[in-house]
Amino acid sequence: MCARGPANRPHGETIGHRGPSVPVPNCFSERSVRLSCNACNAELSWLLHEYKQDLIAIRIMERRSILIAAPPASAFDLSCWKAFLHSSCGGSWRPDEILRIEDGNRQNILAAVNSSKGVDYCFVVAIGRGETAKRDRPWRETHLIVGNNSQITERELNNGSPRCFLLFDCCVAKTPPDRVPAEPPEIGQDSRASRKAYDDALMAAEGGLTKLIATNPATNAQSGPVSRHLIREAIDWTSDRGGTLFLPEAVKRTVEMTEDLGAPWKIEYLPGRRLRHFPFAVSP
Repeated sequence: MCARGPANRPHGETIGHRGPSVPVPNCFSERSVRLSCNACNAELSWLLHEYKQDLIAIRIMERRSILIAAPPASAFDLSCWKAFLHSSCGGSWRPDEILRIEDGNRQNILAAVNSSKGVDYCFVVAIGRGETAKRDRPWRETHLIVGNNSQITERELNNGSPRCFLLFDCCVAKTPPDRVPAEPPEIGQDSRASRKAYDDALMAAEGGLTKLIATNPATNAQSGPVSRHLIREAIDWTSDRGGTLFLPEAVKRTVEMTEDLGAPWKIEYLPGRRLRHFPFAVSP
């Protein structure tokens, strides 16, 4: 501000550099200009924040689910997962967002993983037999036995998405049950409200990798894979309440249920260091 700026002009003095002279009121001081500018900046910051929130709200979350069945897992389990994901409680996934690999072929599995790179959220379910052990790495890692007695690791199923959930359901018996239902039960229809609720929960969750690993030392048990019970617990939860069922609570309910059944499963939820978890089911 110059020596003869607005703050130092007497009341009634005019500014006549260009055009007609303009009287300078007493209120036009350096302090009032500064406060006015601060208010404008604060309002502008608020508007920009609201604009960013609107962009987040209308942004389409790009998802991809990869459902893998390795012998002796059955296609029925993949059908259950597809029905659940497509349902309103499962988040209303679109059919084109769900990939199924039923033959357990290693190359087909890796091709599906590679084709899903770049999505916002990748949801991988691998059902079959496997184990968690140290092999060529200094840390323990889960290996799924796939076709031709080859194996695939959790590293290979992580496509590097900003948000990724890996479910290794290695609780399938060597000899599958004689009778397997041909079709999964009907558990709901597509819903825009549930998809939005699911996407909102995903956007609020912390990024990174989350794993759920279920193994069964008693490989001759005929109790079936854990994922069937995980789905059932989610359906039961959404049937009598509203909101979002996050992964920790879904796993906790499933563990309690399997303990009541006396099942020998070992279920580990490995979320990493996070406070805001991925959703598993919604009831808007």
